[in-house]
Amino acid sequence: MLLPALGLIWLGRWYTFGLACSAMLIPIAGYAPGILHPRKLPPMYAKAVGRIKFGKYTEAEEELIKQLERRDDDYEGWMMLAELYATQFNDVAEAEQTVLEICDQPRTTPGRFPLRSINLPIGI
Repeated sequence: MLLPALGLIWLGRWYTFGLACSAMLIPIAGYAPGILHPRKLPPMYAKAVGRIKFGKYTEAEEELIKQLERRDDDYEGWMMLAELYATQFNDVAEAEQTVLEICDQPRTTPGRFPLRSINLPIGI
């Protein structure tokens, strides 16, 4: 944008200096909202699911927590973590606490609760 601005100044001398400055600064103003308010990407749980399928539950837990740090109000991630605690670590109390914490979040609405429940292993 500097070259067109210099061209304007060269053609119109100092009378077009304001127009040349505007020509350089208006594109910056157009990109400002995207820079000031970047879009949050949703969490990606593919690594965690893959680690669960291969039986690496501790690594899956770490990956879930890492993704939830990016977006702490993600219902699906918290439910995956609660299911992991209940089914693989046999820690139903921690799973219950996780579910209760996500239910207490102000952004969680009743429409976000799915009809399926956590599959608990038999004997717990």
